[in-house]
Amino acid sequence: MAEWKKVIVSGSNAELNRIFASGSITGSHVSSSGDLFALLVTASTTNVVTYNPTTGKFHYTASTNVGTDTIGTPDDGSYTDGFFDTFTSNTTVADAIDEISAAFLDLAPAKAPVLTSTTLARTAPATLFSGYLAGGLQSDNWYVGTTAYSQLTNLTSTTTVTLNTPVGFRIGKNSDITSSLQGNVSASRAYANSALGLVNGRTLDSGNGTTGILTVSAVQKYNTFWAAASASISDTISQTGSVKYTISASTAGVTNTIQMFYVGTTGTGYPDQSVAGFSASLGSITTINVSGIPYYNAGTITYFLTASNLFNPVYNYSNVSITGSVCNTAISTANLITTVSTGSSASSTPQVNDELRLVGTAALVSGLHSGQGTGSISTIINKPNKSNVVSTKANLLGRLINTFATDPSSNNNNTQVEYFISESYRMTDLQTTTWNSAATLTNGNLQVRNGRLLVGQYGDYGALTQGGSAGGYAVYYRKSDPSSDNRQNGTLTLTRASNAFASSNPISAWDSGTGELEMAMILSSDVIGPTAANNIYDFGRAVGNDSGNIKGIRNSTGTNESTVYNITWALPTGINTGLATSTYVILWVRYRSTTAADYLTKIDFVYS
Repeated sequence: MAEWKKVIVSGSNAELNRIFASGSITGSHVSSSGDLFALLVTASTTNVVTYNPTTGKFHYTASTNVGTDTIGTPDDGSYTDGFFDTFTSNTTVADAIDEISAAFLDLAPAKAPVLTSTTLARTAPATLFSGYLAGGLQSDNWYVGTTAYSQLTNLTSTTTVTLNTPVGFRIGKNSDITSSLQGNVSASRAYANSALGLVNGRTLDSGNGTTGILTVSAVQKYNTFWAAASASISDTISQTGSVKYTISASTAGVTNTIQMFYVGTTGTGYPDQSVAGFSASLGSITTINVSGIPYYNAGTITYFLTASNLFNPVYNYSNVSITGSVCNTAISTANLITTVSTGSSASSTPQVNDELRLVGTAALVSGLHSGQGTGSISTIINKPNKSNVVSTKANLLGRLINTFATDPSSNNNNTQVEYFISESYRMTDLQTTTWNSAATLTNGNLQVRNGRLLVGQYGDYGALTQGGSAGGYAVYYRKSDPSSDNRQNGTLTLTRASNAFASSNPISAWDSGTGELEMAMILSSDVIGPTAANNIYDFGRAVGNDSGNIKGIRNSTGTNESTVYNITWALPTGINTGLATSTYVILWVRYRSTTAADYLTKIDFVYS
């Protein structure tokens, strides 16, 4: 069939079924009742063709202009009569919506908070504890965000975990609570070094309830027309090491990650610490003698320690303390040694199954005594969140301790005290003003023994009798120098073992032969022999109750309790301490027929 061709000349109107052109078609108006296809050659920028259905026209424009249609002119011709009076017919739809949204934000009540940047509130475990992480642990489980020997403050030995969102968080509009809330809440967990993974989730339109470890609660109206909810995690930790949790909501973001380290229990993973061995020996020690008995006086003690399970899996610094037994000072108590704090430190690198072995020294504290028992030391070892373990005591070879450098008792003043710790003011007899503390005690002399004045057979001299024969006396002479002469009266206070000397008036009359304790004052000018004096001023007799050269000087009784006995005393008229040619006084103490429970622990003597 022949091809027909028509020539269209300028100014003509032509209707054609189909036009094919390999070049350009130009014109002020091209229309088509069917499809119109064109190859648009443009610059490198992204452009689009848009179609206006009202005019039936295509528009060729940059893609950034899409969606920027203007809001046009309102029916009343202007926007100035309304709230948004800055709008014009050229204001874009996007700008107008943004302005309306911003204004609504200022006018509407605030939405519930978001979860982003908040931290879950922990109610279980109730408390966490601190410790340092040992080396040699399974790294995937333990060294998660931390390293060996670092301090952790988020340790727990409890498997129960309860975590709550700190605030009610936004979930939509109040009107949606009864229709259809959109979104969901999720609980995530990570053991060891794993990434956080979803454990359980709930859709918001499910309302209040629990799914697995996740509970959604308190779905309710918030600030008039918003809605809020709370969420919590209730979980049981199933493996030791790091465990992390978060709660997220599609409407409110995700909480901060909370991390804990579960150490296990005593039976599984977290054993109690123990002392496998503890002993002590004497280092460089000096001794003193009192009543012929040697006492440890100064020096050091060497200790040896082995401890187990101290680092598994966490430990403390200064996890070992060496302490001494409680001893007596002259007026109170103190520990035998200054407590030594030792063990692990910042420079330590213990492995999980290591033993701790220590050798060290501790110095005896001066100015105390061990009473009637031997001194000892012990060790205390500690571990995070564990009860302290105290070792058995290591005794110091069975010897008494007296670390006084000087005698705490006093003389040369008008208020004197004798503690019976040393024998600085003890006399051999009425005429001999010195005493040999190194000499073995003999029959007839009382023993001074770490705060007690007692009969030797009840102390360290079991073979001695009280006075060398039945009914005999054991004695003690004590020099007493008042700082002022011419003292005529004063007070005497005895501190004794409870109800010692078995009498309502524990001081019996001198030479009566009926009591266990006799006491007298002797002026040095009256002394005529080692055990003889012209006048004996008797604390056991009332003033005026004289018998030959024995003069009663007990004036009145002030205190008479089970352990304290106090009296006032007065020398006879015309007699005072100034009559002593060498200006000193002697306290003469005698025991007879006593038991082990009869002893003095202190004498207070006052010259008025």
